Amino acid sequence: MIIEIESLSKWFKKKVAIDNVSLSIDKGVFGLIGKNGAGKTTLLRIIATLIPKSEGNVFINGVSIKNAAKIRGMVGYMPQDFAFYPGFSVYDTMKYFCTLSGVKKNCDREISEILEKVDLSDQVRTKVNHLSGGMKRRLGMAVALTGNPSVLLIDEPTVGLDPEERIRFRQLICDCGEEKTVILSTHIIEDVEQTCDKIAIMEDGEIIWNGSVEEAIGDMDGKVWEVCAGKNFSINGLEGPDQICLMSRTKKKEKDVVRFLSDKKVLDDAYNVTPKLEDAYVWKIIDKNQ
Repeated sequence: MIIEIESLSKWFKKKVAIDNVSLSIDKGVFGLIGKNGAGKTTLLRIIATLIPKSEGNVFINGVSIKNAAKIRGMVGYMPQDFAFYPGFSVYDTMKYFCTLSGVKKNCDREISEILEKVDLSDQVRTKVNHLSGGMKRRLGMAVALTGNPSVLLIDEPTVGLDPEERIRFRQLICDCGEEKTVILSTHIIEDVEQTCDKIAIMEDGEIIWNGSVEEAIGDMDGKVWEVCAGKNFSINGLEGPDQICLMSRTKKKEKDVVRFLSDKKVLDDAYNVTPKLEDAYVWKIIDKNQ
């Protein structure tokens, strides 16, 4: 299932939310990275036909989003904030959304299979308002999977979850990517690094970079540094300050270790370290804003 986004733009009055975005997304898990307000949610909502585009188009296996009814039969959407009826049980919620999705035959069997996939089989009769935050997110994913869509759009699924629940959700996303086209929108870089093969970075409604995670990290070879530093150490005032970015300051064996980005060695004691996707993301945002 291939998604082709062609010269897509969206504006609200005078505010440009999506600015001439073009992307090709194939089967597997695709990461859409950007800070809050970058345009990620707007892009997903356009693909899901929940809001209209201003210019351009999106095709899913050749079907334009202008054909909203057909697209909605192909797409499952999990928003960041999912509204459920609190008095419904998990089963009632799934039954309700099966009806909305047009699932008539073998509805109970589909509900059972989906709830098992998202690890909610033991919560079938639990009221929604008694579920934990992580369980509600998994129920949101279950709803998105209703009707066996070919495309999944998942918006910020792990925000606010504890580490164990985040790991569970990452595995669920990876499993879905085995047979579906999944777009994972998030500002949590670690989630993308653990689940995605290809990514796009959004900033101010634009795609400023897209490619594989491996390519993004490879671009940072020789640009990520660490140095042992005293308490008063600062990168301010170093030669070429526009090319330097402080990433972290941690305590290792009673010493402060400073991690920073630079395209050249600016300190005699600095040494190169293995890049991460977070380093690549920050570097590419700096490049865009210079």
